[in-house]
Amino acid sequence: MQKLIYTQSLVKDIEKEETCPERFRGQWVDKEFKSEPNTHMIAGLYFEQLALGRSAQEDHNGIEFPRLKNGEKSTKQVRIEQQAQRFKELFDPKHKDFLGFTIISDQDYIEVNSRAGTLDFLATDRDNNICIFDLKLTATLQWSGSWWHDIAKVDLFQQYHYHKLYEDKCDPEYKIQFPNEKLRNLLIIFDYTPNCNVVVYELYPDENTGNNVDERFNAAEKTVGLYLKHGWITIPSIKECAKCPLDCKYRMKE
Repeated sequence: MQKLIYTQSLVKDIEKEETCPERFRGQWVDKEFKSEPNTHMIAGLYFEQLALGRSAQEDHNGIEFPRLKNGEKSTKQVRIEQQAQRFKELFDPKHKDFLGFTIISDQDYIEVNSRAGTLDFLATDRDNNICIFDLKLTATLQWSGSWWHDIAKVDLFQQYHYHKLYEDKCDPEYKIQFPNEKLRNLLIIFDYTPNCNVVVYELYPDENTGNNVDERFNAAEKTVGLYLKHGWITIPSIKECAKCPLDCKYRMKE
């Protein structure tokens, strides 16, 4: 078996109660198949591709947004394209709405030991601090029940994991060269409502968030280790079986 690299997506998957270990094995451990993006993921990949020039998932670079039956663009697609253009304006030093961050790299893959992640983009602020940016697209930022409406209730495991990855691999050398500068962590979210809203959050990772990241990765590694030692069981469900192409006698159908 090739070395298993743990990502935040893998960790979140093994944490779910409904996850079927056999499906998990096929997808993550033995890599017999990859998950297909749903409609929300397609929208996010399309937006990321337009905004940054490529997406974090190389298999989906060049992804096309589904057209209407008559071949025209949907309102959703038009708004997503408008927001991608808005993203470029906000990071253009010549534009009147420039946020003050200069992009220096994008889709940076970082691997430390058995943990990895792809940072959407890195930028410098006006004080030359390095800034880790996570780019998100959501249907709406306005509705109180939406995922990103209340940032205090959001699981920021992904963002804190990326911060810790950068610190573990890159930041020690950076601090030696620039001892008075700090590493910032920001989240920029666009929606595709008629108002085309944008919001930027600054996150403040600390020792506690770093410990939480370690605890969740350690738990995932322990769980996977137990399955590798004792065997992968099957926990079928309609939801799990629908996204699993493995030939399994326990498969459930709607």
